[in-house]
Amino acid sequence: DDMDTESGLLPYHLIGHDLRLPPSHLFASLQSSHHGFDPSVPTLFVMECVQMYMPESSAMSLLTAISSMCGANALLALYDPILGSDGFGRVMEQHLTRAGVVAPPAKDSNDQLCLTASRTLDSQLDRLVGCGWNTVVGCDMLAAYDTVVEAEQRRKANTVEMLDEVEEWVLIMRHYCFVVAGVSTPATNDSNIVQHFCSVGKPPFGFVEARCSVRSST
Repeated sequence: DDMDTESGLLPYHLIGHDLRLPPSHLFASLQSSHHGFDPSVPTLFVMECVQMYMPESSAMSLLTAISSMCGANALLALYDPILGSDGFGRVMEQHLTRAGVVAPPAKDSNDQLCLTASRTLDSQLDRLVGCGWNTVVGCDMLAAYDTVVEAEQRRKANTVEMLDEVEEWVLIMRHYCFVVAGVSTPATNDSNIVQHFCSVGKPPFGFVEARCSVRSST
């Protein structure tokens, strides 16, 4: 949209939407004359603990729609829990069940929430590949803190507040993941946005090969 001449800022749009609905409803709203979303413009999609509340079928439909409509212009940054199968993950699941987040599937459906359908980092990456995102890299949040977050940022964070329960913090960080995904095409090259942000061992994120997982089907 055109810049607001009074504030000097681009307009900010907030849209309420039920992501369980078909993605066509969302894109119809985004592409309306009021909002003016253009899928041909490079766009960052951020999903911060969004999938965990969605039925797996709805999440896959949304992810597939974004990759199909925006192609190489789309970049996805995802932050979600990964319950795993250890004791800590089971306690997380029990807590979220009591809070009403983890609901059993309907009797006539085998669908379940992404939270329980994708319990590992690998399953998160595999879902994205299955939805058309052919360049994907991710790690758990402990690895992200050690490798993606720069040393100076870690130093500042460590001086903010004394952390007593380090072991518990480590467990929590290992049960969340940070994933970046894009769509590479034969027409793109190493200078494009996808290769830039999904690279391993290079800025801007600096994923470390020994501590991340990668999927690439280009």
